[in-house]
Amino acid sequence: MTMPRLHPDTGIVLPPVEAVDSLDRGELMDVITQAAAIQARAMARLLAMVPPVPTPAASPERLLSAREVAERTGLSLDYIYRHGKRWPFARRLGRTYRFSEPGLVRWLALQRP
Repeated sequence: MTMPRLHPDTGIVLPPVEAVDSLDRGELMDVITQAAAIQARAMARLLAMVPPVPTPAASPERLLSAREVAERTGLSLDYIYRHGKRWPFARRLGRTYRFSEPGLVRWLALQRP
């Protein structure tokens, strides 16, 4: 039989693992219940110690009309209607397309040297 383990910082004494071999059914249920309670409380404490993950501020993405895209790009409105639906920042809304403003800005940055 091994010696009880002692946590050096808190003084918590844990019985040897082999101690459960001599317990009856009721005592085993008590040990399992207490161990589960300790585990749940320890996990809650650990989770409370984890710093929160910063989340980006939720800002709604502005969607531009084909006319606004034409004005910003210098492309014709006809060109926007013919080719815009293939752009990764195009969004279909009903019978029309709208264009993500941040997506357009990134796309323009890649197109211009």
